[in-house]
Amino acid sequence: TTTNMTIMASPVDGYRVKSGAGGYTVTAGTASVTNNGDNTFTVTPSTDCTVQINFEAIPTHKVRYWASGTIVQESDVCEGAAIPDQTAETAGEIEAYCNNREHFVGWTTNSAYSHATDAPDGMITTMSPGGTMSTSDVNYYAVFANTGGASTSFSRVTNLSQLADGDVI
Repeated sequence: TTTNMTIMASPVDGYRVKSGAGGYTVTAGTASVTNNGDNTFTVTPSTDCTVQINFEAIPTHKVRYWASGTIVQESDVCEGAAIPDQTAETAGEIEAYCNNREHFVGWTTNSAYSHATDAPDGMITTMSPGGTMSTSDVNYYAVFANTGGASTSFSRVTNLSQLADGDVI
């Protein structure tokens, strides 16, 4: 009688089980193997067999925080890991790169943003964007607000809902 068996793989930090059929090899005998996708495998042997679980290094990608064309922080992050917090303790540390703009107001992933009067779509209004690492490099660009125009007062924008048509930032 054939009995199904379950194998649980435990990769060390920085490694993962290869996906799909690449996650295992039947090295002796015959068996049907299913990669369940959660580091477990169901093995249905036809004869005595040996099953090898295959691991691979988790790829890393760069997370870069830019301010006025200068990288202010760069980290290597494994796919699926938490994106590291931006380490500046205050917006003032980022404002050192502001190039005649007065205040740091958030991050954008849009490298072409020109600090126009409109906030960029999808602007992140916290010091650190959070989230998990994707399968490619991620770049965040500092958004600075200009002062000047008809008013000399400035209110820091902390939420896009604070912006209205005609506002000058």
